[in-house]
Amino acid sequence: MDIRDVAYRYLAPRPRTEKEVRKRLADRGFGKEDIEPVIAELKEGRYIDDAAYGCSYLIYAFRKERSLSRARYEMKEKGLSPEDIQQAIFDYEDEFDVDLEKEEEKRALAASEKFIRNKGSGKRQIAALGRRLNGLGYSTGIIYRMMDRFRSAEDDEEAMYE
Repeated sequence: MDIRDVAYRYLAPRPRTEKEVRKRLADRGFGKEDIEPVIAELKEGRYIDDAAYGCSYLIYAFRKERSLSRARYEMKEKGLSPEDIQQAIFDYEDEFDVDLEKEEEKRALAASEKFIRNKGSGKRQIAALGRRLNGLGYSTGIIYRMMDRFRSAEDDEEAMYE
């Protein structure tokens, strides 16, 4: 099979990073000397655009309630360069007219409210909320603020019934 056919078929279902395409072609037995010109061609035709991929990935990650820090880590693992990650962040902020660093606490609050709505707000659930936010990649400061917020709400509710 032709290397270009393999590359285009791999890209057909969804966008891929340059790293993913390189790996796929290498796994199919193509040598570096064959892969390089195809990668250059795909990038020139914008079939591979890691910054655009990163912007789409941010949309996905935030829909999954992940933090910006975790999204950055995951994009790095997918092979995006620091420059492509930063460009993706700029593009996302520009497209949605937000400052992602400033919006981080709002995303954590939304994830926390959803969790508490589904699990309840007892002491054990608030501890579980902290573990959940940690798993989503939020900073310790944000995690403690969210836990304190819901702990205070629970204390206020208990005081109301005394």
